[in-house]
Amino acid sequence: MTSRQQNLPTAAHRGTRPGLTGRATTRVLLVEHDMVFARLLEAWLEERGWLIRHYSSGRKAIAWVESNPVEVVITALETDDIDGFAVIEQLGRSCAGVPIIVCAPHAGLRAWDPSVLLTLGISAALARPIRFHRLEETIRGVLAAQSRQRNEPESSTFRLDPQP
Repeated sequence: MTSRQQNLPTAAHRGTRPGLTGRATTRVLLVEHDMVFARLLEAWLEERGWLIRHYSSGRKAIAWVESNPVEVVITALETDDIDGFAVIEQLGRSCAGVPIIVCAPHAGLRAWDPSVLLTLGISAALARPIRFHRLEETIRGVLAAQSRQRNEPESSTFRLDPQP
């Protein structure tokens, strides 16, 4: 085990450790096949007070979220078992209204039409490599937009951040 891996939370601590705010509040579903990146992201988000549930399997993530509410979904376009767009479509049905943030390669983001992404239910897209502070800003932004939408149902927002 490397020294970097030793500093990561164990499975028993994931989703339960309080963050900098002293309490964990926002539940985040992370769907990511790259285990090293997922563990780094989990640890970083947990330090900021979010509860993280990670799956590398799109099918398992979809099954879990059907009986466990979340406030935000962060997903890659690749999972261990099914296409990322299929995951997004199914998550959009299972947890309608929950912001979905996609993390994808820089080149792929440039080709996407934001109106298509909105149709799929994607709230924001971030280019890889991810800048964690950008991700934090994006999470806070989509949660704020979701809160505004509850008060103004006609407004829709989408954030595309193609900066690597």
